[in-house]
Amino acid sequence: MRKNKKEEHKWLKKEERKERILRTAIELFSKKGVAYTTMKDIAEEEGVSEALVYKYFRNKTEIFETIIKTGIELSNKMWTQFGEKIDELSENPYETLYKVSLEFWNFALKFRKILLILYKEFHNPELRPIFEELAQSTIALEKLTEFFRICQEKGKIRQDVRAKTLAFLFISSSRPALGATGYLEKGFKIENNEIEENIREILTILFQGIKK
Repeated sequence: MRKNKKEEHKWLKKEERKERILRTAIELFSKKGVAYTTMKDIAEEEGVSEALVYKYFRNKTEIFETIIKTGIELSNKMWTQFGEKIDELSENPYETLYKVSLEFWNFALKFRKILLILYKEFHNPELRPIFEELAQSTIALEKLTEFFRICQEKGKIRQDVRAKTLAFLFISSSRPALGATGYLEKGFKIENNEIEENIREILTILFQGIKK
């Protein structure tokens, strides 16, 4: 057991201690997978007793669920803020979608270890209920659909394609951000200017198809 970490935990508040355990679990889950990580592994890596980990979480499935729900809450907050400014943002669809894409990339890079865990564990039957709950989060699709609908009403983009279809198309075009997280974990480097160039190119192709 790592004594320095154990000593640190004595002075941490409850939520801080819980956060430390979650961060350690993310590291282990992303490297070993949920199935091959035990509560004992998490305790030893964090330098605390196994009993302390069980004090905050019933099992590793609850830890995984907490990690995913935290990610969902952060994502929902981002899209809620987007929804509050849709009318203003619809005045310049291209620049708005560029900024949204860039924010999506930054979100994916910041939480790439969590995304990596999602990729690895997607077919884990024990975690299926959690993934089913994750699939119920449709706020991004709802807000983007509303955004494209308002853009159409203002005559900013073509009106012969359903707003929801455009929202699906945009979300699909953002998936390279998710895929890139796996490469980053393997040591590949992506420069900021390369990210911005990729976004511009993808949006240029997208807008050639939807501009009025």
